[in-house]
Amino acid sequence: SWLRVLRIIRVFRAARILQFSGWFRECQLIIASLVRGILPIFFVLLAVLFIMFMSALGMTQSVQGHLMSDREALNDAKLKDYYGSLWRTMFTLFMAVSNGEQWSELLEPLRELSDGMYLFVFLVYIVSVKFGVLNILLAVIVIFVTDIRDCDHQAKMDAKSEQMQKTISDFKL
Repeated sequence: SWLRVLRIIRVFRAARILQFSGWFRECQLIIASLVRGILPIFFVLLAVLFIMFMSALGMTQSVQGHLMSDREALNDAKLKDYYGSLWRTMFTLFMAVSNGEQWSELLEPLRELSDGMYLFVFLVYIVSVKFGVLNILLAVIVIFVTDIRDCDHQAKMDAKSEQMQKTISDFKL
């Protein structure tokens, strides 16, 4: 048990040495920016979830309404798999945004339901989430990394200035 404690102390000592290396400083920069920006990132992800939920709700209601009026469409297995319930529709929309499935496969059951309304709604969702909201998420992360980098650079400059002041004062003596 004492040997384990000594090993743990050695690991912490080795980790402390890594703290001063240049590449570990970059990792610290990224981790610090993510920790500092976790709340804005959370709210952007919440916005993505809200847009996904509202889009899925509208698509599911439309598909269910169409299924009630056209009983032959009830036999379509892909339509039920992709758009049979709210959670399945949300999962389908998530797959569309995250490249989990090809858009053509996800749109295939919807093409049979209407002449293009579902295609338009689906593409508006893709454009708004993939090219809009996810770019905002990336921008938030970049802003926080830049802010942390600037603070880190300022701290380095202050330390260097302090060291020069000390060297000058030592030189005067």
